[in-house]
Amino acid sequence: MEIIRQKAGFREAEGLHYNPRVAVIPPTSLTEKVSPCLSNTFQAFTGLSEISPEDDKVTASRFLHFMKVLSEVVIQDAAVIVVEHPNRIHHPLFSSVEVFQSNEFQSYVELMRASLTHATSPYNASLETVLPGLNARFDTLQQVQQQLHQNQQYAIQRIDERMDDLCQLFLSSNHLYQNIFVGMCNAAAGYANVRLQQLPVHNGGPAEVHSPSVVMSPDPPQTTQSVLPYPGYNHPLPGEYVSVMEMFDEWNGTGNNYNIPIASGIAELNRRYKSQWRRRYTGAQKTLFSRVQRICQSILDRIGKGESKDSILQQYNGFYINDAKGTPSLLVLVLQARGILPKQQRNRNPIAVDGGSQEHSKFSGY
Repeated sequence: MEIIRQKAGFREAEGLHYNPRVAVIPPTSLTEKVSPCLSNTFQAFTGLSEISPEDDKVTASRFLHFMKVLSEVVIQDAAVIVVEHPNRIHHPLFSSVEVFQSNEFQSYVELMRASLTHATSPYNASLETVLPGLNARFDTLQQVQQQLHQNQQYAIQRIDERMDDLCQLFLSSNHLYQNIFVGMCNAAAGYANVRLQQLPVHNGGPAEVHSPSVVMSPDPPQTTQSVLPYPGYNHPLPGEYVSVMEMFDEWNGTGNNYNIPIASGIAELNRRYKSQWRRRYTGAQKTLFSRVQRICQSILDRIGKGESKDSILQQYNGFYINDAKGTPSLLVLVLQARGILPKQQRNRNPIAVDGGSQEHSKFSGY
């Protein structure tokens, strides 16, 4: 088959075979000269019946179509022979047949020559040749794709630059926060040094303590004086006490609370400065102070009457843990309910209202 294809003029492309001479269709005027009676016969055949003769007489119809195609093949093959073998133009076949002597056939030979010289496989036909409009659309899409790719690369580059800027900003912020933290630590260390240096020395008590400065940065702030108006100013209460003994020690500055916040504890602080030292207390802190003061003052009053301090503390502590659930406010209520701690009386002050009088009650606590 390969030899037959080569002899017939077939060429191979993309694994397929094609014949370039088939692409040049000869004009009808030439094919009619090959079979002059074919045209009249075909017209007579189609006029035999109102019904399509191609459907009624299939064999005759196919034969006439074959003869028409064969006429085209004769013209195409003759033109190829003249192009590929010019010396055969003098063969008796070409000199004796009128159609091959016509100028129209010579023009067709030149068309065939050009087609064979620049023959292109139909399977390799470019999109621009077959569908020029669609090819232009594809070119536009390709340009848009290239532009999008360039924009994407630019955006990625900008993102990388912004990420670098953010990293630098984060490092700078982190360094700033470290400096602030170091400054706060240095300030706290300086304040602690001043507080420790202000603790008084008592016989039997702890000696004066000097704590070395904690240096956390090259230039720590220097604290030369206390930031408090006086020792013990705004001294906070713990809020929760493990026992009544701890509460009583803090009030008098004894035991584990020796001379804290000052000598003789909160009682001395309250005696010196009244309520000024705790004027920044919140409402809850003021309430807690009032309850602690009443409890401790009750203990001191009973000690002053000759009762044993240890027995009083043991009794109060039992109420504090079992009945008051470790809450000073509830302990006051428990002591009042048991008659140990008297309830505070109302202060009644008459106030004139619209020419008459009305009693105004003022409560100072429990």
